[in-house]
Amino acid sequence: VRFGECFKNMQTIFAGQQCPVLMPGKQTHCVDPVQSFLSVRLSAAEIIEREKVLAEPCLVFESQPPKGRASCLAQYKHLVMHGYPIRSEWQQEEDYCPWKALIKDDFFQLPAHPASRCEVTASASLSEERAMFAIDCEMCLTCAGLELTRIAVVDEQHTCLYQSLVKPHNAITDYLTQFSGITEECLQDVSTRLEDVQQQLAQFIPASAILVGHGLENDLIALKITHRSIADTALLYSKG
Repeated sequence: VRFGECFKNMQTIFAGQQCPVLMPGKQTHCVDPVQSFLSVRLSAAEIIEREKVLAEPCLVFESQPPKGRASCLAQYKHLVMHGYPIRSEWQQEEDYCPWKALIKDDFFQLPAHPASRCEVTASASLSEERAMFAIDCEMCLTCAGLELTRIAVVDEQHTCLYQSLVKPHNAITDYLTQFSGITEECLQDVSTRLEDVQQQLAQFIPASAILVGHGLENDLIALKITHRSIADTALLYSKG
């Protein structure tokens, strides 16, 4: 079903009419009106269940170090709760969450086979457990929302494996320079697009790798990538 077909009846009802609405957002920008229109509030039962999970410690390491990399991985329910892009096949009965997951089956998936570059730069890790890669992205605001403008990937030896400026597909309305450092001049001669970045990452990050970051859900959404093995420092360590 095409997206526009869902609104055929509404087009008939509101044809030729002007309907003033209050659009959510901030002083500098507005939230996507279609996304706001389609958003549904949680029921009372869903809110209570969500608050229970929020009250649970995700994986907080204050005095004791983590035992192995597997202990650092975020649980499915925490990925859902913190707005990570989810694939429908990840949903399992034992991991059921009463609130709505951000299903993104159309997002890019990293390939299952490891590439030679990954084997060389993280060979010690692979002999022990899965390789880990830290990712950080910068975004700007476009007419379609937040879009990727910069990415950097670092391996376990603190080697920068990949970094690039990225040209958004949509018109930029705010470079968010105060947060990203990106300016109009930075992107003036940039030709790299999101799809190019995805293909570059697929050259050296296998699907079995653990992606590390802080609030990594924002980076993955900007990259339009789904990944199951996540070590998010925002979940691992307490704020206090």
